[in-house]
Amino acid sequence: MPRFIVYACLLFWSLLYPSCVKDNCGDVVCDNDGLCVDGYCACLTGYEGAQCETRWHEKFAGAWYNEELIADSANETVSRSYRLVIRAEDSAGIFFADSLAGFAVPVICEISGRYRFNFRVQSYHDSSFYIEGGQGLLDTLTGQVTGGYTYRLHNQRYSSEMKWTRMP
Repeated sequence: MPRFIVYACLLFWSLLYPSCVKDNCGDVVCDNDGLCVDGYCACLTGYEGAQCETRWHEKFAGAWYNEELIADSANETVSRSYRLVIRAEDSAGIFFADSLAGFAVPVICEISGRYRFNFRVQSYHDSSFYIEGGQGLLDTLTGQVTGGYTYRLHNQRYSSEMKWTRMP
């Protein structure tokens, strides 16, 4: 008899408990394979927004004014400014920086945090231009991107400190 009471209580509790737990995800729709957790969308890498509706790199897309301080391996510096265009890639975690360092080849940048990216190490077909790496950070208060990268041009190594300001 006591076993029956235990089973009856367990059955009753198993039927009653799920009806008492509120489903916080019932009306939540998460885009781009996001997953609802306690009423909020948890987005896959490369997506953000309340419903994971925005690709990560969209905040960087467009034209920027780039101010750079470039130092060579002898620590001689030169400052230059130029227009830089950021364009999206099909992958949500990657974008291209066109005309970085004044060169015609696109430089690949990859997600490394919500407002951070890394310059992908890359060389180009003629081997005269080689990106060694670097990173950038979007300041959400000023809207500027700051950071730096290193590259080789005709076997000479250069380091750049950069500041991007969005162009109107």
